[in-house]
Amino acid sequence: MLSPQLNGAPKALHARHLAYDPEAARRLLAEAGYPNGFSVGLQCTNNRYVYDEQICLALVPMLGRVGIKITPQLEPIAKMSVRWNTQDASFYMIGHAGLPMADSFALLSDVAATRTKTAGGLNIGGYSNPAFDALLPKIASELDMTKRNALMAEATSIIRNDVAYIPLHQQPITWAARKGADLKQAPDNQLRLWLVTAP
Repeated sequence: MLSPQLNGAPKALHARHLAYDPEAARRLLAEAGYPNGFSVGLQCTNNRYVYDEQICLALVPMLGRVGIKITPQLEPIAKMSVRWNTQDASFYMIGHAGLPMADSFALLSDVAATRTKTAGGLNIGGYSNPAFDALLPKIASELDMTKRNALMAEATSIIRNDVAYIPLHQQPITWAARKGADLKQAPDNQLRLWLVTAP
């Protein structure tokens, strides 16, 4: 869930967590009371991330293999932002660059914290785990980087074991500039012209 480029991202937790096992997925669906699967809408942006619409559409047959029938709901970020702010989404695709500090804490606090007035603003699905939430103020106030990173690894383990989110991919950022130009690549993929110098 965390890019290895973010400060505090635990390298040991970067590998795939669960094996590809459609049979196990069908068994779990049957145990949950859905032996024939179920239908659900999947809200995705179509102008926010690289290939976001194509990624969303690729999920339809993948989840269909285990009986989850997806109706893709593709919308521009302006409309999707309204959904996120009002929690009007049941199954959705979202990304986070770890801003403003390119640090894992921003993603943990914004995406996985129990939604309150000050945290969990991008936690549209309502995930909540008191053990996870209890770690956030400790991470925020810890000045020793080794201890802080250990706390972030513990928090990441909790949401990973809860399968709070299903990481799909990490979007690489590719920029190019002509020889002699100097620019600063930001993790949010936005170009700040005041940071560019040209020959």
